[in-house]
Amino acid sequence: MHNLLNFYYANLFVVLIVLALFGISSAHATPIAKQGVIDLRSFQEEQTYPLNGEWLFLPSVLANNKELRSHPNKLYLSVPQGFSDLESQIREKIHFGTYQLAIVRPKNIDELYIYHPNLRAASKLYLNGQELKTIGWVSEKKELSKGGRGKNITALKNLRQYSDTLYIDVQISDFHSWSRTGIDQGITVGTGEKIYQNRLTRSLYQAFKLGFLIFVFLYHLVLFSHRNTDYSMLYYSLMAFFISIRAFIIDDNLIHQIGLTIGFEYTVKFELAAFIVVIGIAGDYLKSLFKVEFDNILNKYYPKLIYLGAILIIFIPLKYADVLYWVLLYSSFPYAVYNLWLLKNPIERKEMGSRTILGFGILVVIFYLLTLLLNDPQLSIQNYLSEFFILFFVINAFVLGRRLSNSLRHVESLTMRLESTNANLEQLISQRTNKLDEKTRILSYKNEQLERKSRDMLDSINYARNIQKAILPTADNLDEHFEDHMLINLPRDIVSGDFLWVKEYEDSLIISSVDCTGHGVPGAFMSLIAHELLSTAVISEQLKSPDQILYYINEQIKNILKQDSGNNRDGMEMSIVNINKKEGEIAFAGARHNLYYYDQEDGMRVIKGSRAGIGGNHLIKKVVFETHKIQDKAGRKYLLFSDGYPDQLGGPKGKKFMRKKLLDICMKMVNSRFTWLKMQLLESLIQWKNLGNEDQTDDIIIFGFQLSKEKTSEIIED
Repeated sequence: MHNLLNFYYANLFVVLIVLALFGISSAHATPIAKQGVIDLRSFQEEQTYPLNGEWLFLPSVLANNKELRSHPNKLYLSVPQGFSDLESQIREKIHFGTYQLAIVRPKNIDELYIYHPNLRAASKLYLNGQELKTIGWVSEKKELSKGGRGKNITALKNLRQYSDTLYIDVQISDFHSWSRTGIDQGITVGTGEKIYQNRLTRSLYQAFKLGFLIFVFLYHLVLFSHRNTDYSMLYYSLMAFFISIRAFIIDDNLIHQIGLTIGFEYTVKFELAAFIVVIGIAGDYLKSLFKVEFDNILNKYYPKLIYLGAILIIFIPLKYADVLYWVLLYSSFPYAVYNLWLLKNPIERKEMGSRTILGFGILVVIFYLLTLLLNDPQLSIQNYLSEFFILFFVINAFVLGRRLSNSLRHVESLTMRLESTNANLEQLISQRTNKLDEKTRILSYKNEQLERKSRDMLDSINYARNIQKAILPTADNLDEHFEDHMLINLPRDIVSGDFLWVKEYEDSLIISSVDCTGHGVPGAFMSLIAHELLSTAVISEQLKSPDQILYYINEQIKNILKQDSGNNRDGMEMSIVNINKKEGEIAFAGARHNLYYYDQEDGMRVIKGSRAGIGGNHLIKKVVFETHKIQDKAGRKYLLFSDGYPDQLGGPKGKKFMRKKLLDICMKMVNSRFTWLKMQLLESLIQWKNLGNEDQTDDIIIFGFQLSKEKTSEIIED
């Protein structure tokens, strides 16, 4: 806190020094005009003289030299001073008037030059009643008056033909500006060499300012392009950009010196808008630096209001644009003070830049209050905006430089500590490396054992797969019984819990599609139990009715797994199909499995199985299996499948394939042989998995068969 106070006192000291220098320079700028007369008999060619002081003024009258001096309403006022400031003294609305200053000229001087900055108003310059220069259109009527810009150096030649006293008259009219200007900027007189030398010095200084501002704009814009998440760089760049735009417009009228003509009113509007928009960007700049403190309604909406006001200033008439400018300017003062108050928390947290911004903000506020106290129109923030921004940049760079220097010293200290720590670590690492090598050898030996056991286990599972394949029906077996058929059997792992069982017994051909609980090795063990129970039910128990076979296997599973007394809930889903080839009759019963049959004429149909599965039915008090019978038809196809295929995840959204898509594929290929349908189903499955980048979800079994030939000719789809 002590350092912060010192920083503020230093800023205040800078302001006082600037004001003191300004006062000293003003004190040496003698002589001063009094009662409308300035004495330049002590004129020195190496100096220039501001024509400040008391000028004779005639409000609301455009008079000539003699009329002005004899007019009863003439008065004396301090120059530089605008019409708006004068109105509070004489209580009269002023839109035009005539200034006059009598100059007691130096002897033996035949030529002087006057430097008069461009005003926002229309003006005419006279020497002893003779018109020398006109800028804009000067008139007593609003519709005829129009401001303008022009060259701001005028030569007073052949002065020896005049008397010792020169009368400088300036007629001004301003109907389009709310803060009507008058002569609100100083007029300077001197020799041509000295005036142009000062002009050149001023132009070089202004060019330096403009170049510096453009450099800051481009530099921070490049920084933002490399770190586009740090919006403070962007706002800093935009502040420099709009300040450079304003400097380009107002600094010695550079915009007209290079030949650009955008109209007087738009020149003034761009000047006002550029200053106002900088205030909004400064608010957004603070909000980007200190997001917590500046995340409030005022800082959210006030900069937007400022931007809207700046846009309106460009497009509305100049008179109203000037009013809006001053409203926004005065309202921004409490906004700025409030934002400075918000910086107290970032300063307590010692956040980067917080003290610099607060100190600079206090500097600006002090300068603003002093300008109000001194009531000097030339000493204002608007006139020194570029200088303030450059000062802020230099202070910020100095603070950052000190911080970087401290950081480098801190890094050097840390580097020395790190070297010492590294020396100790090397010894510690060497000791631990030896221990680690020993543990690595032990882990390597254990890893070899695990790999060997893994290979043995994998070999065992692969051998079990061969055993499982041996008990499944072969293609030759199926060819003996069916006119056409297909079998898709895809284990999720090496061995499967899904299998197909086919047995010819007496005059019946019995088919079963089975989906056991689990997959992999557990599923394979259950499949062996199911396979054995099917053989026992049909051969030993001589059961032919599908529902009886399901009842038998259900009871046996419950007994084998002791499900009545234990918590085991494993089981299976199963379909039983009994085909009587002589009579062409098909009997079906299912435990959570369905039988699908379809042809070209009747479309897709389904015989639904029971909602109960085999085993694990502890929540169902009475399990019911029912046999359904249908008559075969020429060309009819039959389909049995587990839930592995329709439940496969994939597609663009990672969802299930669904049973409807499977049946739609089958119907589209109703006239094709099962070989082509099998290829289409496998291709669709692969595409579905690849779209969702999914592995196989479950074991898959699909069995399709046809008992009799079609009556029509066969259509093969590729």
